[in-house]
Amino acid sequence: MPSTLVEGVVTAGDLTKFKAFLVKNNNISEIAGKLNLDNYLLKGKSEVNNKSGKEKRLADVFEAIIGAIFYDQGYDKTEEIVLKHCSKDIQAFLSLGPDDLKATIDEKDQTSKFNNQYQKLYKVDPFYEEEQLSTNPPYYSCKIIINNFSVTGFGTNKKLAKKDACKKGLKFLQ
Repeated sequence: MPSTLVEGVVTAGDLTKFKAFLVKNNNISEIAGKLNLDNYLLKGKSEVNNKSGKEKRLADVFEAIIGAIFYDQGYDKTEEIVLKHCSKDIQAFLSLGPDDLKATIDEKDQTSKFNNQYQKLYKVDPFYEEEQLSTNPPYYSCKIIINNFSVTGFGTNKKLAKKDACKKGLKFLQ
């Protein structure tokens, strides 16, 4: 059995990346934002002012609602609701075509792209040095050492700092 959706165009690995792309916090939080879910949440003062946590909060709420529907109503109703609220986003993404689809996935996934390019060049995994710079508000750094040169990324969580460092690292490798 071939490992491509369309022979020679989209591989099983591409489909895995596509699925991972669809369920990322920023994509799910966009859907939750369209549903105005944030308006229905009780939040403390620190949450209201913390814009950096909004994306994760919205994604978590949407996932919790989908999980509750699945638990209460079963697979068919859950599928119906997910398709009702997500099908336009999925269709828009799928309408890109194989080459644009791959480019979009790669563009969004800076960390994987950096790791792959680094491993091709140096035959080892990159080493990430993460540090919390402050707690209130939370702020992190992530340093990657490439030969005798280093790139440092910053963000309000470790993941964002690593993504920023990988973006900078890609520019350096190219």
